[in-house]
Amino acid sequence: MRVVEDEWLKNRCKSEQEKGDYLFARLALGYAKVYAFRRSLLGRFVGHLERAFRYMTLRPAAKSELTRLYEAALSFQKEHDLDFQQILADSRKH
Repeated sequence: MRVVEDEWLKNRCKSEQEKGDYLFARLALGYAKVYAFRRSLLGRFVGHLERAFRYMTLRPAAKSELTRLYEAALSFQKEHDLDFQQILADSRKH
């Protein structure tokens, strides 16, 4: 009985580790896509429109969801020392 429990726990920990790795990879890929969009020509244009709208409404300190996501992506990249271009290239291969 003890051997079966140990095997079950070992398999569960392995699957939890795989699940954690999968979720981390998904999060990294999502942030990489936000980063790539914001760095693109369209993303920069959207950023400029967003900034102009904030100043027209007299709320220059308010940030949009896209800007907050981009800042979160940058901090995630620094925190985990990731290369978003490499992550995007790897995702296109699969």
